[in-house]
Formats: sequence, C-alpha cells, structure tokens
Amino acid sequence: MTQNTNPPAATAAKKPSRIDNIEDVMNQILDVVEKLVKRVDELEKSAPNAKRQLFGGKGQKGRTAMVDTKTGKTYVSKAAIGKALAVELGLDPLDHFVYYKIQTQFPDRMKEATEAESQAAWDKEAADKQKEIEDTNKRLAAEEEKAKNPPKTA
Repeated sequence: MTQNTNPPAATAAKKPSRIDNIEDVMNQILDVVEKLVKRVDELEKSAPNAKRQLFGGKGQKGRTAMVDTKTGKTYVSKAAIGKALAVELGLDPLDHFVYYKIQTQFPDRMKEATEAESQAAWDKEAADKQKEIEDTNKRLAAEEEKAKNPPKTA
C-alpha cells in the first residue's frame, strides 16, 4: 500500500478554488451568450419578415385580413368580416363562429387579402382609433372647460 507523501496544504495549492472555476464557467457562458446575441441580430437584419413567413404570413397579432368579394371592402380580421356580414345575412353578429358559418354557406364570398390590402386595412384601423381618441380628448376637454366656466344666468 502506498502512502500519500504530499501534505494536505500542498494538495490544496495545486487545485484551483471553486470560486475560480465558477468564474471561468461564467465567463465562458457569457461569451456564448454574446455570440448568440450577435447571431440573432444578424438574422433579424437579414430576414426582417422571417417571423411572418414562418407563421403563415399573418400580420398584426396573428390576424388575417379578409376581403369581401361582393363589395371589395377589406376587413382587418376574420372576426371583423364575420360580424359585418352577419348583419347583412341575418345571422347573429355576436356569435364567435359566425365567420365559419358564413364561410361554409358562401365559400366564394370572402378571400384572404394581399399583403398591401392587409397593411392598408390595419393602417386605416389604427388611424380610426387615433381619431376616436383625439375626438374623445377634445370632448372631455370641452366638458371640463364648461364645468370650470358655467354659463352666467341673468
């Protein structure tokens, strides 16, 4: 049987401390993360529409813009076209599945919008919402002004 001739202090001096090991591992992880971040940035710059291409070409919030083939009007989503046509066709516009009911009854009535039509519909929706917000703010400011300066009675 061989005996360990090295004293414990000498053995401890040869092994790096656990803290040094942890720091080395953390630095290695940091290097890998930095490389991955750079790679993701490169990929985002090279393929800005990759997410849209991967997920079926859907635009904002996963909505698919639709066109009413009879009127030519573009709607921002399947739900929007379903609600609009439901009234015209005598169906319940509050039914969450009304789009699918219309699609089965009138398969040629609706089609997916092109990218340009989709973007135009979403831009119009955003502009309409912005105008509604501005109108509401004007109305509230007028009501506030009227409350501060009530009309004088004779």
